[in-house]
Amino acid sequence: MEFGSKYVYMKTADEDEEIEIDDGAMQKLSLDLKSKNEDEQVCLLDILDTAGQAEFSALREQYMRESQAFVIVYAINNKNSFQEALDIHTLALRMQQVSSVPAILCGNKSDLDSERQVPTDEAEKEATARGMAFLETSAKTGANIQEAFETLIKRTPRYGSEYKIAVLGSGGVGKSSVIIRFTQDMFVSDYDPTIEDSFRKTINVKGIPKDMLSPKPKEPPAMKKRKSAGFFKNPFGSLKGRGAVSHGAAAAPPPPPPPSRPSAPSRRGPKKIQKTKKTDGNIILVSLGTLENDPQIMTGDAVKCSNCPAILSHVSEVGSGESTKRPWKCEFCDHQNEVDMTDEEIPKESQVDFLVDAAPEASSDSEFTMATDKPQSQAEVVLYCIDVSSSMGAQTALPQLQAEWYALRQSNITSVSRLDCIKQAVQRQLDFHEIETPEKKAGLVPFGSIIKFLFERTSQVDFRSVANNVDELLKLGQEYARTETLKPLSENAETLKGQVKNLGLAGCTALGPALTLAVGFLSKLPGSEIVLCTDGLPNEGVGSLPRDPGFYDKIGEIAKNQQTTISVIGIQTGQEYEIETVSKAAAITGGNINLLNPHELSAKMREITQDVVVATNVEVTALLHPYLCFVSVKADVNNKSVAKCTLGNVHKNTELTFRFQRKAEFKDVEVPSLPFQIQVHYTTKDGRRLLRVLTEKRETTVDRDQMETNLNIPVVGATAMKESAALAQRGDLVGAKMYLKQNQMMSRNCVLKASFNEEASSAYLNYEQQAVEMYDEMDDEDLPEMNRQANMAKYQKEKGLVKMTAAGAGKKGIIKARSKPMSSLHQAKYYSYE
Repeated sequence: MEFGSKYVYMKTADEDEEIEIDDGAMQKLSLDLKSKNEDEQVCLLDILDTAGQAEFSALREQYMRESQAFVIVYAINNKNSFQEALDIHTLALRMQQVSSVPAILCGNKSDLDSERQVPTDEAEKEATARGMAFLETSAKTGANIQEAFETLIKRTPRYGSEYKIAVLGSGGVGKSSVIIRFTQDMFVSDYDPTIEDSFRKTINVKGIPKDMLSPKPKEPPAMKKRKSAGFFKNPFGSLKGRGAVSHGAAAAPPPPPPPSRPSAPSRRGPKKIQKTKKTDGNIILVSLGTLENDPQIMTGDAVKCSNCPAILSHVSEVGSGESTKRPWKCEFCDHQNEVDMTDEEIPKESQVDFLVDAAPEASSDSEFTMATDKPQSQAEVVLYCIDVSSSMGAQTALPQLQAEWYALRQSNITSVSRLDCIKQAVQRQLDFHEIETPEKKAGLVPFGSIIKFLFERTSQVDFRSVANNVDELLKLGQEYARTETLKPLSENAETLKGQVKNLGLAGCTALGPALTLAVGFLSKLPGSEIVLCTDGLPNEGVGSLPRDPGFYDKIGEIAKNQQTTISVIGIQTGQEYEIETVSKAAAITGGNINLLNPHELSAKMREITQDVVVATNVEVTALLHPYLCFVSVKADVNNKSVAKCTLGNVHKNTELTFRFQRKAEFKDVEVPSLPFQIQVHYTTKDGRRLLRVLTEKRETTVDRDQMETNLNIPVVGATAMKESAALAQRGDLVGAKMYLKQNQMMSRNCVLKASFNEEASSAYLNYEQQAVEMYDEMDDEDLPEMNRQANMAKYQKEKGLVKMTAAGAGKKGIIKARSKPMSSLHQAKYYSYE
């Protein structure tokens, strides 16, 4: 449980501020960063870690187009990575349509000199010929890491204190390790290569040349930002036998950064000035992904107040006396309780777990026979429902970035079918799970005018007689579950991959019947998932549009009640309005909703499957002191001190946020601190029913400066993005924009009052950048409404604490969590994708 500020803000008097909205753009607010030393310049670096992803993302294409400078990395013990680094430099020039660009070529892993394949003089000569700086670095020892970024800054025209930098290179050269050493001063060797992330770092740089401090204005070539691009094959993959691209021309002066994307036309007319109450840091954020951690279970049962929902915790004051009659005055409602407990049974930590129900008894053939054995977790199950209707055969052109890369490779590939993109994505997911989670069970449900179950064998489903009957389709799916065998991928991965390879086109789109059959099949498997990939209009059986839109709410509720998550991957075709209706099922179950270019399918499908279900049948109760109340658009929560919600399945990245304020009737009451409690009932993968109780006590203040100076900007930013996205989805674009700007202004105040604390300033600029992008999407009248809804759903689900944490201790914790070793077999498989 984290809070938006160190202090609970208790002022209830009106504090209005003016917010300018509907002007077509959200302006960045200058921090006016200045160094105390005249010969130093404060530089805020916005760094994209492109990691080792095989698929090219829209974010990477954006950075390739808009970055002011590049760090291009190769490994000195890998000759191929050096050749690819040179080609990547050529690609950057082509993408920015310039003859030179500020860049440094880094020969990483200099600590492995005994394994060297790339001579230093050869690399330095090539870098000089291309107008790049050159250094050899070691992320492991830290050698030349700081110097590399400072050298790059000195070669980059300064248009303000912010620098946008992309770190590029082939897989396995240590790009992530270089960035983490620079930003966090720590070394990681097993960082997950599939992760693409951004980092912020503020540094003071001495000796920036005068011509870089006062660059001449220069109009860059016109470039249009492409928001939905992807990569079908590895743009930085193996280039065995390829030589360097010739580039002998003299370097031209570095260009200025590309301009910001022009603001979209306003959707609501001319700018207006709105008065609204100032926002504050009264926010609670709960990361439910921690439910996957092995709980430390307390002895005995949770002790509840007899007058309110509060549970005795480490902040409770329990009096002395006989163990059967110890006094406890509830810190929430002040009710006097008598409790039967020893000192050892009183919680000592802010987070504790209690066992509610033991796991179901193991079957007679279970390998666990002793009562002390921990129950065995159920294997995870995923069904891929794949649209194979005729429209999936349509060819889609390669994004420009990919096309440019293929041009360098002298390839004539210009397009690929939507179905081929899905085939590749599913096959790579099966590769991943076969190696990393071989116990996972998976199946395929391709649908067109016919529907098949592809497990260990192929079964064509005879569904036509019940195509328009949800209940009968569910029963049919349940019957197949009794007769079909779902084997772990360790036994049938190759069979499934062969079935994926042989998928062919099949007429109409029986999406509704296929989804219903899948839900029925998984009815007895809580925690299961369905990944639905489609591009078209459901036009056969239940769920046909526009005839039966209510079906998707119904099937979503059925899936939620049986603890099945549905995620929807919609393919962009220019006619996406149907996906908005289909996606209601995903929204109800807490699944992902994405509308993508087909080339991004592999990356997004991997992201979805990595966001695993960590607990099922999750119910959350949030408890405030009676002096406080929740601020919510939900009538059953707003102005109440207790909020309850049923979530069903909870994933690794699931977060809940709550806003609260002081009740008006208690405006004259002074209290130095107040308690907060979150109660989470959940079922673990091994079947145990547990109760997690999180309790904190926070000091109060009526001083706005004190509250703002101690803001937790990542928590504030995550809440602002989620709540603004929710407002936009409900059609309140004005309210959504206002809330983004309110939190921008408050967070900036925090940075100014904290005297430019590096962690606070980095967090602020990280939030501001993402808020500006979100604001632009809300304001873009050319964006189809379905695309906007899908993007808002994505912001609401994905823009959590991880995305808002740009630097400091919080980022280190995230890095450690992502540094879990990936098997060498999987790394080799991943880097081998062409």
